[in-house]
Amino acid sequence: MKNKRLYLLAVLVVIGAFLALRKEKGDGGSAASWNPFSAPSSSVTAGATLSAPNSSSGNAVQESVTEASAPTPAFVTWFNGEAKNLDQPTNQKNKESELKQTAARLTTADVRFLENKTLDFKNPANERILAAYLLTLAPQSDAALSDMVQAPLAMAGEHPVHSPEETLAAQEKSIRRMAIDALIERARSNPALRNELSQTIAKISDPSLREYAEKSYRQLAE
Repeated sequence: MKNKRLYLLAVLVVIGAFLALRKEKGDGGSAASWNPFSAPSSSVTAGATLSAPNSSSGNAVQESVTEASAPTPAFVTWFNGEAKNLDQPTNQKNKESELKQTAARLTTADVRFLENKTLDFKNPANERILAAYLLTLAPQSDAALSDMVQAPLAMAGEHPVHSPEETLAAQEKSIRRMAIDALIERARSNPALRNELSQTIAKISDPSLREYAEKSYRQLAE
């Protein structure tokens, strides 16, 4: 499960960098693949934002966070720094340990902050990717992950091959698969969550994601 989650994270960072490169250079640009925890320093920073046309699902799930329920400034500062450096070289084992420790300490406001970051297309790719990954590590994020997989895709439907829209849609689905995998893994040892998960999966609107979740759910019984 850990290797699969890291693989999805790597894929997402690559897609994010590809989107940033395309925004800067047009469709003629290309991006190299790399591991997000051991990237060469010459890698493209996936900090640019590519907004989905007529996107409303991100706004629909975005909650206004009051000062009383907002995450601490220290956490926001840490998160922003990590997101900017997501594709920079680092020790994979140490970084994984650091992220797990941070995820274990997340407050309710932190979890809400990360969920909103993940679902809002106005946010840079690296922020959405890191937010989703932290939620898969946080033991207190079941509800947030369930909300994520049920939220409508902003880039639903078919898109022109090799277009920025197709790439953005692939990133969005990869983020949702990461959340699905985390819920499936937790359901193995949590009967209550397992029962709830079947209802959550039924509410996934995208056919391919729902099929992916249903197949993973059936494997729980094997």
